[in-house]
Amino acid sequence: MSLQYAKELKEYSSQMSVLRKSYRSEYLERVALEEAR
Repeated sequence: MSLQYAKELKEYSSQMSVLRKSYRSEYLERVALEEAR
């Protein structure tokens, strides 16, 4: 496994976790809004 590949993989996974977190918080906000009605 080359160092460059490992670096790119790490960056990719960190980006994915950020995306997942923002998606999840967006989803939770939407659910909270639905329940508030």
